[in-house]
Amino acid sequence: MNIFKPFIDFIFPPICEVCGKRLKNNEVIVCGSCIGKIVPSRTTRKRVKGLKYLDEVSAFGMFIPPFDEIIHLYKYSGKTKLSEKLVNFLYITYLTHYSGTKIDIITAVPLHRVKSRERGYNQSELLARGLSELTGIPYRPLLVRTRNTVSQTKLDRNKRMENVKGAIRCALDVEGHVLLVDDVMTTGSTLNECARVLKLKGAERVTGLVLATAD
Repeated sequence: MNIFKPFIDFIFPPICEVCGKRLKNNEVIVCGSCIGKIVPSRTTRKRVKGLKYLDEVSAFGMFIPPFDEIIHLYKYSGKTKLSEKLVNFLYITYLTHYSGTKIDIITAVPLHRVKSRERGYNQSELLARGLSELTGIPYRPLLVRTRNTVSQTKLDRNKRMENVKGAIRCALDVEGHVLLVDDVMTTGSTLNECARVLKLKGAERVTGLVLATAD
């Protein structure tokens, strides 16, 4: 425990890293006002057109300000203290749509070892492990990224599909219904490729659960 923290916070009060307002005592990194501005996602238990292997996907919010900024802080700036709040968002989405659904395993979209080493963590794995603790559904690291693919950010749908094809493998045999966790879904290419290899290894059903969607 840092005994000087109250004094430091008094002199240099912590501020919201999205809007710059002073944080209240119970707020971490992002203020409640910014959290309250997250726009709910329209993707609720939705089968996505053009995704052959992913059975359906649900999301908490839209990937627009301020949620995109919050996720970027978590994903790229090492703000892993946001994990607890973001896991709670996934848990709310899970309770809303899947509390009565039998799910056998939770797993995460994998990060290539090079990116994982650079970043220091796989943000999707942290989310998946946290959700496993809240739901009691076992977490298993089923997927491995075998190729360090280029960023999907500036690719169109077809190029995204090509970019991830063959870049992911399933390390273990799988049974039953898998809940596949990721931070953001844009076109669903990565989730769909993960679902494909999971089903090749025996998964009967693969459902995506993400923090945010782009549409």
